[in-house]
Amino acid sequence: MNVNENLIKQSCNYFGKENTLTVTMEECAELIQCVSKELRGQEARGHMEEEIGDVLIGISDLIYICGLDETRIQRWIDFKQNRQMGRIGMKEE
Repeated sequence: MNVNENLIKQSCNYFGKENTLTVTMEECAELIQCVSKELRGQEARGHMEEEIGDVLIGISDLIYICGLDETRIQRWIDFKQNRQMGRIGMKEE
């Protein structure tokens, strides 16, 4: 899954940090609602896919607007996934 990094930069610069962060929080909340509906058996796959897309864009916005280090984020992902593999009895590949 890829986002247009140039558009992320332009959008964040245009709307500003506060608006961008607010929209990202709202998109996360909408995804949480979709997951809650899924747990209650009210499937809405198309809507969930849309909200996941919105959250992934929001994550890219956060990385850019907050000046986060993608290498450090990847290290956290690797650490947490390796820990999870240990919890479920899998070995590292």
